[in-house]
Amino acid sequence: MMRIFNSLAFLHILIFIGITLDKLIAQDQIAFTLAEQIASSTVRLEVYDKANKLKMGTGFFFLFYGKNGEEIPVIATNRHVLKDAKIITFYLTVYDGKNRKNLIIPIKLEDIDSLLLMHPDNSIDLAVIFIGPKLNEISNMGYRPFFKILVQSLIPSNEKLKQLDAIEEILMVGYPTGILDSVNNYPIFRRGITATHPGNKYQGRDEFLIDVACYPGNSGSPIFIYNSGAYYDKRDSSIVAGNRILFIGILRGGIVYNEKGEIKIVTIPDDKKSLTNKSLINLGIALRASKLLDFENIIRNMFK
Repeated sequence: MMRIFNSLAFLHILIFIGITLDKLIAQDQIAFTLAEQIASSTVRLEVYDKANKLKMGTGFFFLFYGKNGEEIPVIATNRHVLKDAKIITFYLTVYDGKNRKNLIIPIKLEDIDSLLLMHPDNSIDLAVIFIGPKLNEISNMGYRPFFKILVQSLIPSNEKLKQLDAIEEILMVGYPTGILDSVNNYPIFRRGITATHPGNKYQGRDEFLIDVACYPGNSGSPIFIYNSGAYYDKRDSSIVAGNRILFIGILRGGIVYNEKGEIKIVTIPDDKKSLTNKSLINLGIALRASKLLDFENIIRNMFK
C-alpha cells in the first residue's frame, strides 16, 4: 500500500531578528531542499580550554522560548566539548547588505561563564551556548546572519519513537577530525543506520546506538532520520510517498577496543591524539534528542 505525505517546512527561519530568506542569500542560491537546510543548522566549534588546548566539536542551532514567548536561540553540543572552555570560535554565514554579498565571518565568544548552561544532570553530556546577544551585535553591524535553527517539533515523542522500525536510515551532520567545506561553510554528512531500536533505552539510559563512523570533531553532531521521496511506515506496512525528517539524537560517544582487546564506551575524543592505542568500531552512542527539552523550564525561568 502507498500513502502520500506532504512534507511541511520543518526548519525555522530566524524571525527574532527579522530575517527573510530572499534577503539572506545570493541570487544563485535560492533553492533550499531539506538536506540543504540541515547543512545550515550546524557549526564547527573550535574550543580553547583554560590550558590553551584546542578541542574540536560540532554544535547545532536550537530554539527555546522565554516565559513571555520570546525566542532564545542557542548552540547545543556535548558537555565534554565545552568543559573548561576559555574561548569558543565558530564561523557564520552572513549577508552584507552594504556590499550585497554573502560573507563567512568568525564569531569569537570569550565571556564564557555567562553564556554556557550545562545540563542539570552531570551524567548527561549536553550543554548549550546562548547566542542571542552575539546575533544582535552582528545585526547591528549591518550583517544578517543566515542559518537554520532546529525546533522542538522536529523531536519525536516517545510514542513516535516506538512506532519506528528497529533499523532506520539515519543522517549525521558534523565535522569529523575538524573537516569541513570552508569555502561554503558546509559540514560533512555521514549516512548509516540505527544499530539499536531508537525507541528502546539502550542499557536503560535515554540513548541508542548508531552504525556510523564517528571521529574526533563529531561530538555533538545532530542525528536525523531523513528520507527523501518515500519511506516505510511499519504501523500499517505501507510505503509513504514524500519526505520525512526527525531529529532523534545527538552523538556523545563511541565504542572502542584498546590494545588489550577490551571493549569500552568512551566519549568521542576532541583531538586525534586521544585515539592512540584505541580503535573505533564504527558504533556511536547517541543521546535522545528529547534530552534537550530538559533545558526548557530552566531557560524559560531565566528569561522572564
